[in-house]
Amino acid sequence: MPIQPKEIQVVDQDHHKLDVNSDGSINNRIVDSSGSVWELELNGAMPVNIQDQTTPPVDDYFLQSIGNFTISSDTVAATPTTVPKTFEANSGHGIIVTDEILLLDVAQNKNFYSNVTSVSINTIVVDKPMDETFASDTTLGRIVTSEMAVDGSSTPQIFTARAGTTELDITRAIITMQSGSSMDDSRFGSLTALSNGFSFRILNGFKKTIFNFHSNQDIKQFCYDVDYSDRAPAGFFGLSARISFGGQDKHGVTLRIGPNDWLQWIVQDDLTDMDSIKVALEGHEVTD
Repeated sequence: MPIQPKEIQVVDQDHHKLDVNSDGSINNRIVDSSGSVWELELNGAMPVNIQDQTTPPVDDYFLQSIGNFTISSDTVAATPTTVPKTFEANSGHGIIVTDEILLLDVAQNKNFYSNVTSVSINTIVVDKPMDETFASDTTLGRIVTSEMAVDGSSTPQIFTARAGTTELDITRAIITMQSGSSMDDSRFGSLTALSNGFSFRILNGFKKTIFNFHSNQDIKQFCYDVDYSDRAPAGFFGLSARISFGGQDKHGVTLRIGPNDWLQWIVQDDLTDMDSIKVALEGHEVTD
């Protein structure tokens, strides 16, 4: 008996019809509602092309706020031919050379992170061009730190990444460590294995601690992508690790955070014998 035409539904909720010949045989094709013909793979799957995101990228550190300041005048934005790297803070700002600063304009959904290279009374010079204009009446100033080699044994130290008014999809985190001593799987960095652990959690309508690393082996267990580097011939021993969330061959999901959500790393032990521990995040803004 000839096979009768029928409709099928695919993930885009568009109705696709089987391409049926006049004798009732079925071609290895489907015709969508616009009349376009799609050749199917031998297993019946539809071939697709994956296109990269074109939304603004996100490349930031997890940060801890350690002070506040305000700016006294609007900043000057960089242009294709200028690289302004200065802003004016109000007196009492507390900013010193080597500080990290963060400018936040929530109303305009923008932020600017940089390192301070010079302070002359209230004139602050940073190490990269000011991307945009930040208005003095809507901008919040934060003195921040990305350095996680701190003591969290008595009071846990929390380092946070948040979105502005636009949701973010975080696809990857990069851990880097430096120490004057060598590292191996039994240690955390170059320290003995941690008692409480280096924790990563998400709070976005639900609370979930995703990882709690006590040792480099724990990091390797979930990231696997862990590299040790020797100091050559001087300098630091190092560790780097990549935790990838997006991608079917990774964790299979991105971590989506909105204005009221947090991603956090929590230091619960004394890590001050490490020279440096930092975590960066990568992803992109979300648009409909």
